Amino acid sequence: MSGGLRFRAEAIPFATKSFPVGTTVIVAANTLIGVQRPGIYRVSLSAAAAATFQFQDTANNALSAVYSLGVNGLFIIGDGAINGDPLWMPAAPGLGLQIVVATSTVTGDIWTALGA
Repeated sequence: MSGGLRFRAEAIPFATKSFPVGTTVIVAANTLIGVQRPGIYRVSLSAAAAATFQFQDTANNALSAVYSLGVNGLFIIGDGAINGDPLWMPAAPGLGLQIVVATSTVTGDIWTALGA
């Protein structure tokens, strides 16, 4: 059998981290080479108090909607599309990834990988 039940071993966890209110860089633009574009492949985030978050590239362009978490809220996307495309990726090469959090700290894991 070919395909199916793919394991994305190349996605690297950004580590369990608390993202405070404000902007936190996930993949810095200065770590990219040539036409590389970082992508987000999996996400697991939670908040003890109500909070909002959005993924952006490092030029402050929105890559996702603004998501809201309620008190003790949880946001999980276990894997990206079946074709291996990332959930979010900058439109242009050389731009990094960041998360913008408002209202309250968000804690969780974000898995990234580099593409072109």
